Amino acid sequence: MLTDIKEKKIISNVSDDVCNYWVQSLTNDLKLIDSNTNFKLFYSDLFDFYLLNFERKNLNTIVDTINKIKEHNYIHFIISDFANVNEFINHLDNIDSHNFDYSILNYYSEVLFDNTPYDFKTLKNYKYFFTSTNLLTREDNTIKESNFVSQIGNRYILDYKYSLIYYYIKLGFCYFQKGEHLFENCKRQNKVFMYTKTKDVNREHQINLAIDTGKIYNKEFDQKDWYWYYNNYNNYHIPFIIDYNICKLNIINETNPVVFNDTKNESQFLTEKTLKGMMVPTPSYLLLQHDVYKELKEYGFYFLNEEFESIEIENYKNFCNFLKISDDNDINNLYQKTKFKSEQNKILLENYISSDKTKEIKLLLNK
Repeated sequence: MLTDIKEKKIISNVSDDVCNYWVQSLTNDLKLIDSNTNFKLFYSDLFDFYLLNFERKNLNTIVDTINKIKEHNYIHFIISDFANVNEFINHLDNIDSHNFDYSILNYYSEVLFDNTPYDFKTLKNYKYFFTSTNLLTREDNTIKESNFVSQIGNRYILDYKYSLIYYYIKLGFCYFQKGEHLFENCKRQNKVFMYTKTKDVNREHQINLAIDTGKIYNKEFDQKDWYWYYNNYNNYHIPFIIDYNICKLNIINETNPVVFNDTKNESQFLTEKTLKGMMVPTPSYLLLQHDVYKELKEYGFYFLNEEFESIEIENYKNFCNFLKISDDNDINNLYQKTKFKSEQNKILLENYISSDKTKEIKLLLNK
């Protein structure tokens, strides 16, 4: 079947590369039309392209197959983070560009520098750099935004929402009933559940501001809980559906929270912490950097931040002041006022995950 394809456009990747989550979610109409031990081949009627997922094999074999395919078709290969990635990127970078492009996807919510995990400045032929994290550089013992972004211009495609796709599928949230909120707690406490895992100077101050309100729900952990947390880490995501519905309100403290000054030196991204808040109907206050919050707001997601004046840390202080002086009726009234708007986040999130990523598809197919 693969050898019969002529004069078509093909998007390709390696199936056990983490980019497969992103590639498979590009469009909702992919149909599997051929499969064997070496690859899976899909077709999209809507956008008229093939999706070729290679199985992990010898890298030279994949490159040889690409060279054969591009004799009669255009192929665009996407790479993220599988084994021997640096070697493979060098292979891709040296393939003749006739009928061939490759792009790099950064899908992880981690600090990203312009020389790790790839030394971008040494790569010459990649088409696009799709990323869910902004790009930083180390210079003169400081960390700041990389000027490499301006050098590559429109080849740099930053969308913080990409990581939502990854966590939604990777952590199994895709198996939840779509659209509906099937779990509800009719005995919610008139308190606030706060989700946070680590402390730094900024975060500790923000945590203390919340604790000082006297409204934070205290979830106890004993030694056995901590033991299984460290030894069974991934399963720690499972109880979120209970935790995030214990109280009338939530505070979600992102990995990189809001900071006290308008700095661009911080890495900016979304993690599963925000995704969990979108999966429940509980109104949530979101602590994260302004540019990331702004993108979520522009897409239509709702958070309690909207209910308080100002932005960033002053907004959070206003929220904490409200908690400090509020009684049970005040908290319940805020909950009732904002619950419906919060319920829409799950629907909007699932619509985004399953939507056709027209912009990305057009870029990959040179349309």
